[in-house]
Amino acid sequence: MRCSVTAVAYPLFVFLCVSLITGCRSHESGWRGSIEEQDGVILVENPKLPMYPQDAVSLTVELTLGGTDERLEYIFSNIVIEVDDAGNIFVLDSETRNIRVFSPEGKYLRTIGRSGQGPGELQRPRYLHITPRQEVLVYDLRSRRVSFFTLEGSFLRQIPAGGHGLLLNLIEDLQGHYYGQASTIETIGIHRLDPELSSLGVIAQKERRAASSDRVAEYRLMTTGFLFALGPENDLIWSTGDTYELNITDAAGNLKKSISRDHDLVPFSGIVRTKYIDLFTNGRGLRPGVPVIAPDYCPAIFGLAVDETGRILTGTFESPDPQQDSYFFDVFDPEGRYLARFPVELSDFRIPVVWKKGRLYAVSKDAEGYPVIKRYRVTWSD
Repeated sequence: MRCSVTAVAYPLFVFLCVSLITGCRSHESGWRGSIEEQDGVILVENPKLPMYPQDAVSLTVELTLGGTDERLEYIFSNIVIEVDDAGNIFVLDSETRNIRVFSPEGKYLRTIGRSGQGPGELQRPRYLHITPRQEVLVYDLRSRRVSFFTLEGSFLRQIPAGGHGLLLNLIEDLQGHYYGQASTIETIGIHRLDPELSSLGVIAQKERRAASSDRVAEYRLMTTGFLFALGPENDLIWSTGDTYELNITDAAGNLKKSISRDHDLVPFSGIVRTKYIDLFTNGRGLRPGVPVIAPDYCPAIFGLAVDETGRILTGTFESPDPQQDSYFFDVFDPEGRYLARFPVELSDFRIPVVWKKGRLYAVSKDAEGYPVIKRYRVTWSD
């Protein structure tokens, strides 16, 4: 089917306060963490358990988009998604080299871009972002350029992006500057960039794991970059993902707040390792005889999103059932306190979720293995 709009309660129950304003205030004593200030930086330390272990919230599937369908517009391959302020869903597919736009009701509206090398054409689009100026930003991995379109699909301009090595996850802030993850052979880091994508400075950086000199080829499993998103006050929230620590910096790169959560890392073994290798190799498996470099544990978090109220959502490798494609997500309030957690069905943890206006958008798969976009209504209990 092309899409389905439903109101069936998804059987996911989590714990949260009745209200994120009055409820949180009335239950403040239930939080077991600490907040203090050191050298001008606010440090928020959270326990393993969320603040509200007894109140429930449900995720209701409102819309299912994609899967097996007779129309090509509703069949997806390798996708990432974005959502504009009106609730329209933008689906970037690197296989078809275009962006398909759907209404909040799931109706196909239009296609933006096409395959090619000219202005407004795409070769290997990798990342999609809707800017504060309500423009559609697309980063093309092959051409190493950033293209901009109107929400209606008209091509606006393009900017070369080849001066930063591999540039990923480009987002625009409220001042018209950009943040992006730039990686070279030696390093990977978050860079702040001007409107022409010239570097204004490095927010955070780490060395990339060096290749062994005596090996022609090797598999590097579960390598991590940076996770980052912009908050409603134009602050950057970022993490290495390796540890459960969220950093909040201002536009100048000054650290304002650090949020941490006590946790147990998930071993990178068994079904977790098997599922990752299947994703990593597109189902082909590792080639015999090729050396494998892998960590003992999964990263602490793999996803990061911020909604318009400043609540932070993080994806973890903890799962209610490792045999299923489901992962726990944690919710933090704007102060950094750990409120709740809930499981979300994901076919590929590498595809970012979108959290906007009380809705969660995530990508899973149907029975035939085709990507399916689901929109959930997040309902806080009484």
